Amino acid sequence: TYTIPQLVTDVLFGSGVGGGSCAGTISNITWSTGTNFGGPAGISYFTNTNPNFPLNAGVVLVSGSVVDVPGPNDTTQSNGTWPGDNQLFNYIDGLGIDPGLNSYNNASILEFDFVPLTNQMSFDFLFASEEYGTYQCTFSDAFAFFLTDVTAGTPFTNLALIPNTTTPVSVVTIRNTLYNGGCPSVNPAYFDK
Repeated sequence: TYTIPQLVTDVLFGSGVGGGSCAGTISNITWSTGTNFGGPAGISYFTNTNPNFPLNAGVVLVSGSVVDVPGPNDTTQSNGTWPGDNQLFNYIDGLGIDPGLNSYNNASILEFDFVPLTNQMSFDFLFASEEYGTYQCTFSDAFAFFLTDVTAGTPFTNLALIPNTTTPVSVVTIRNTLYNGGCPSVNPAYFDK
């Protein structure tokens, strides 16, 4: 029932799901997902009734169809093909964490400008990937939350980092050898099943 702009104003910054808002004004909301390219919707709202799941509600961005998000995930989510995100690709590629990286596909992107009312902000997120298990040694699906100070003109900062590091959240930076013995565990404390 939410439009994508409402997901930003009412869910990400609204007083309902995440508590109080730290944004004064929000503008220039843009997005890109499968529906922009004749594919499935990859951006939506979710609510959760499972007490074992760590998030109650929020925005979901997927590289497949959002209607398949509730699971269980027992099939591959390859639901069409749309472009990746150049900024994410260049960021991950520039770090050298995946020497075999040559493209990203099916990126769901949500961008907006906001003027903060406070000097601190935070967000909770969960990263999941179908590459875990069979392909966790070779595919670096990734998530990033880029923050750019457009007033100061400074380079972006990725806020989606493994705690207390400068390492981005990716399949190759968080994985568990229990699910594929072909590569070592990396930050397994942040891996779930």
